[in-house]
Amino acid sequence: MKSTTINFYRALNNIIRFIKSSPDIQSYPAAKTILSNMVANSAAIAPIYEELQQDSSYLQDKVNLLVKNISKNGYPIGKAVESYAIDRKDPFLAKRIHTNYTQINRAGCNATYNYGKMIEVEALRLLEQLKSYRIDEQMLVDYGNDLTELKRTLAELDDFQQNRKHKNMQLEQYLKQSRTYIEQVDVFMETFRMQQPELYKMYIAIRKEKENINGITQIKVYDSETGEPVREAKVAIISTTRMENGKPLTVVERKTGKNGELRISELDYDIYDVMVTKIGCKATAAKLVVSDNSHIKLEIKLERLQLS
Repeated sequence: MKSTTINFYRALNNIIRFIKSSPDIQSYPAAKTILSNMVANSAAIAPIYEELQQDSSYLQDKVNLLVKNISKNGYPIGKAVESYAIDRKDPFLAKRIHTNYTQINRAGCNATYNYGKMIEVEALRLLEQLKSYRIDEQMLVDYGNDLTELKRTLAELDDFQQNRKHKNMQLEQYLKQSRTYIEQVDVFMETFRMQQPELYKMYIAIRKEKENINGITQIKVYDSETGEPVREAKVAIISTTRMENGKPLTVVERKTGKNGELRISELDYDIYDVMVTKIGCKATAAKLVVSDNSHIKLEIKLERLQLS
């Protein structure tokens, strides 16, 4: 959930508490009506808010483990099928099954499943012949079980993400209504400007508490040897809890400026992997945790590759 949404929800409840604490305001029927609407909206938002705090990391961790197993175990099975096809002079099958570990490992989750299923189908068809290539039935059973579990987990993850999308749409409707109600309170409170200036000032103080005080994330990249800033380093900020097209969601991908610095605002509350790369340097990873609106400063040192 976006930090702006969280802060607005808190601001809404602050205004509700303020109105409830003032008998003078509640003595007006119009104020009671607005308050009733705001309370109802806050109550509707609460369970959505709680549900959106949940993450799918346990499902994504499971998907990642299954993909790793399928990549690892599918490689020798696929190579055995390919070797059999080459020995039998079947270039069509050999080409169709051909792959390598890096290609499997880089495939998205759905691509890994589809590729893995193709290997399984061919391997089961050629099981007797593949025994001479050190592939046995139990290997294929275990491999098939991982494929089945991956498909089931991907479907569960998709359901989770679709439900989250639906909840976000619901939340946006309630927030839109709440903004209208707050505007109505603003207009209504103008009647107290002259009658009860102190009460009016108290309300204005609450309203001036910014609904969105976005923290700035500052990433600075240094040369590990010289300590000098590294410009034009590629920085990718990748969510560890959200997926897109079967892969972890990359929320930011930019290069550092002349001072080796990158500044980002409005990052959602999340745990991120930060990957920094530059030609001639070793790729470097770091963790970034955004849990509130505090200013975050992350310093990363790049190590130069040693030329032989």
